[in-house]
Amino acid sequence: MLAISVATDAKATEVSLTRLLAHPQQFNGKQVSFVAYWDSDGHATSLRAGPSADAPRIYCDFEKPRLPVKLIESIPHGSWVHVVGVFRYIDMTVHTLPDGSRAIASGFGWMNSYDRALTDITEFTRIRHQHI
Repeated sequence: MLAISVATDAKATEVSLTRLLAHPQQFNGKQVSFVAYWDSDGHATSLRAGPSADAPRIYCDFEKPRLPVKLIESIPHGSWVHVVGVFRYIDMTVHTLPDGSRAIASGFGWMNSYDRALTDITEFTRIRHQHI
């Protein structure tokens, strides 16, 4: 097992990925800890409930990593990981404006297409078993 972490002041809320995906507003802006499947869709890296391409995704924001890049890159895509970071959520529901035009909030990641992201990641540890 390869563990990658940095010291933090705040205690992360342990949450199941299922609960995090079902109630994203409840955890928006909070430091969370959970287990997920780490993978890439070819455009961005993400966390999800399993290898299915149809599973909801959480964008992994490593733009300004708090962990060593070489250690992040050492964990192969297609692995189960335990992560700690700040969860972000944006409601990307399409809204019709008074003039009839439609608007949608910009999301995260590739082409701003993700409505969920994990930022300020302070732990990224490969694990052997799925614990969702």
